[in-house]
Parts: sequence; C-alpha cells; structure tokens
Amino acid sequence: MEEERIVASFLGQGRRKCMDYLIETHQGSAQSINMECLAMTDMEIASWCKDVAIEIKEQLAMA
Repeated sequence: MEEERIVASFLGQGRRKCMDYLIETHQGSAQSINMECLAMTDMEIASWCKDVAIEIKEQLAMA
C-alpha cells in the first residue's frame, strides 16, 4: 500500500519532476535519463522513481 502511495505521489508531480528526481539521484546522465524516459509511460517513470526512493530509504536505514 505504501508503494502505491509513493507512485501516486510521483505521478502527481508530473513527468518532468520525476525525470529531474532521477537525474538528481544520479540514476544516469541527464541525456540518458531523457532518452530512456521517451520510451516509458508516466506510470513506468513514477515506478522507477518509487524504486529509487525505496532504495535510498533502505540505504539510509543501514547507515
């Protein structure tokens, strides 16, 4: 349920904000993120952001 809430939150922010988040969290260069996102739906991008957010949360919990 929490994962659905996270995805909904990213969807609410819009495609550009999601892409900025992926770039800011160093998931790849701006160019590679932009190219990859061209072939993805908004839901796929939001799910990717969710996965990154969960990964970061887990890393912080271990620190």
